[in-house]
Amino acid sequence: MTSEQTGKQNAFMAFFSRPIVGIIGSLASIIGIGLSVYFYFAAKETPELTCFVHPVKTAVVRAEQTSDLTVQFAGEKINGNVTAAQIAIWNAGRKPIRSENILRPLILRTSDKSQILEARLKKTSREVTGLVLDTQNLADGKLQVNWDILEKHDGGVIQLIYSGDEQVS
Repeated sequence: MTSEQTGKQNAFMAFFSRPIVGIIGSLASIIGIGLSVYFYFAAKETPELTCFVHPVKTAVVRAEQTSDLTVQFAGEKINGNVTAAQIAIWNAGRKPIRSENILRPLILRTSDKSQILEARLKKTSREVTGLVLDTQNLADGKLQVNWDILEKHDGGVIQLIYSGDEQVS
């Protein structure tokens, strides 16, 4: 080895022997580990089916406040309250939710099995979702929601009109 090469090697070793270089290297390692954990979870694709019932429900008819007004459903008089509620369903995750990935169907139920008089899909994010309502069990207070695929931020808004007051969840 020549004296010039030895001098360069000594300068190189002297640079990395400084405490500030060791501290900066340690901080960079800690930050690198933290960033790798963050980016791992940020890039992770998981489905997240989310449902939100709007807290403000609309009283369509209040039985105790009506005078000569009568309400009928399918030709039968309704003596109790009638209320409307809106429910939003969407995929808040990054991974699409396909209908074949669902083990049990999504069923919306009234808490006291109040009869659902009408269920309508008010809005969908995109037609390709294939979001549809199965209204066969409305008399039992059940509404089944089906779809083909819900990609990130796909979903819809459902309006339920049921017999009962605003306290029914």
